[in-house]
Amino acid sequence: MSIYQDLQKQLPRELKKSLSSLRGYANDKLGFFEFKTQLNERFDLTKIERRKHFDAKVAEVDHLAIILFTYALYLNFTNGDKAIKNAVSMFEELEIRSVKIGALELSRNSKYYNMGKMLAEELFQSVQNADLKAMFVERVPFHIIADRFQRG
Repeated sequence: MSIYQDLQKQLPRELKKSLSSLRGYANDKLGFFEFKTQLNERFDLTKIERRKHFDAKVAEVDHLAIILFTYALYLNFTNGDKAIKNAVSMFEELEIRSVKIGALELSRNSKYYNMGKMLAEELFQSVQNADLKAMFVERVPFHIIADRFQRG
């Protein structure tokens, strides 16, 4: 089982949809379907050689999809953190110290107040590639990450 398949297996349904959508985007950016067509027209390769090329391209697509998914999670965590802090500040201006929405309590003392920031920081620290970390900080568009990935 590949890392992509293992990740997909462990995710809740909504995150699986996100990962799958980003994999479709990675397919397009890396020209997977064109590659597959061209590979099938290569009669100079054995079936085993074709399979190796195919598997390498699948791994490349999966790698980009995981990078983009990680970035999307990071953006969601940081954006969510800002949204919660803004909501708490807005309610405080109205002299409301705490708001409860279902099981979610919004206040400066709530366990949720810094959760987005904490999750974003932990995710960011798990990223090993310095260039990728810089792109996270710069909040570059997805297509730039994909383009840089293609160039190596």
